[in-house]
Order: sequence, then structure tokens, then C-alpha cells
Amino acid sequence: MARESSRRLKVSWSFDNDSARIHFQDLELRANSRRRIMNAIRERLRTERAQALQNDYARQGKVMKCVALSPASSHFYSDGAYTRFADWRFVFKARLGQVPLNGYKPWKAIQDQGCRYGDADRETLPHVLCHCNGRLYVMTLRHNALVTRVVKAITPKVTIISENRQVQGTNMRPDIIVQFENQILIIDITVTFEDEPDAFHRARERKKVRYNALLDHFKTPTNHVEIFAFVMGA
Repeated sequence: MARESSRRLKVSWSFDNDSARIHFQDLELRANSRRRIMNAIRERLRTERAQALQNDYARQGKVMKCVALSPASSHFYSDGAYTRFADWRFVFKARLGQVPLNGYKPWKAIQDQGCRYGDADRETLPHVLCHCNGRLYVMTLRHNALVTRVVKAITPKVTIISENRQVQGTNMRPDIIVQFENQILIIDITVTFEDEPDAFHRARERKKVRYNALLDHFKTPTNHVEIFAFVMGA
């Protein structure tokens, strides 16, 4: 049994002047420390398991840091409002990285973890939801649905100047331009994967940089122009 355990744990023995030593990785335990042997090996294995979890599941927790920013992002935990059973099943599989995607099958070789639509990237959840060329049509439908929802919510309170139209004299096409009293709001909606809160900040800044030239286009002495980036988690 001792030999079998030594082989399983990859422990080696050495003898010097009738004194036995146990070697486990970089540990060397002598006979006078025999009471520490099991504790030392157990603690080393526990540390290795914890480190392996941190390395293999480093993506865990990134999304929840974003979800925690707003109560509206996690309302379905308590009341399930606006949530279908299909949505519910997907949410928790996605959180645990158990969605049946090629990139989440570590037993496969790297070259076999690519996107099934032919993209060169690994088929991971961020790729599928935000970057896959084969799913651009679905992403467009998602984006348009968000625009429609925002327009429906703000229409009673503001005047819609344009919706998904190119601004004359420019090559820019913000999603919505509205007027509220003496304010002009340039609203553009973007969907980004919840790769920690910094991802939302970067997405918002990209929109502001992209439409910065429209500030002068709509600016008059009597109004105030602002770019509002509506950032939605994928």
C-alpha cells in the first residue's frame, strides 16, 4: 500500500546511513519529521488545486462584477420578471462556462477549439456573442431591438430628430438623435461583453470619440449637445 501511494503521489524515497528521507516535489522530509509528512503533502496538494482553479477559471467573476453595478441587471434572481425558462437555463450555464462551445472543451486540441462558423478565433462565449462574423445578422437584430426599446421608452418625453440615419454632411450614423428642451442628445447603443467594468468604460469612451465631431455640427448658441453612449452587456 505504501508503494502504491508513493507511486500515485509521485513520492520518492532515499536512504542515507540508515536514515530514510521522503522527497515530494521540492520537499525533503526526514524521519525525525515523520509527524509532518501527511500535513506537508496534504497542504502542498491543496495549494496546487487552488492554483489550478485560479488558472483554469480565471474568467469566473468578470461578468458578475458588471452585473453587480446595477440592480436591474440581476432582477431575475429574485422575481424572474421578463425571463423565460430558456433564458434562465442559459444564464447559469454561461456563468459556469458550461455552454457547449468548442472553446470550452479543454480535452480538445487548440486547433479543434475554433469557431464552427469558420472564424479563426476560439469559440468562446465572448466570441459568439460579440465577435463572430457568422452571427452578425443575429447581433444586428439584437442591436435593433435595443434601439426600438429605448425609442419606445423616451418618445413621450423627447422629440426624436432622427433614428438610424446618416447625419447630413458626415459619414456618421448614430442610432438616435433627440431633442429635450434646449438639449440635443446623440445616443448610440453598443453591446459589449462584460469583461469587468473597464470593458464598459472603454466601450463608452469609444462611442464618445467616434461621434465627437457631431458636437460642433449640432451646436448653436442656445443649445447644449451631449453624446450619450448606451452600453449594454451581452
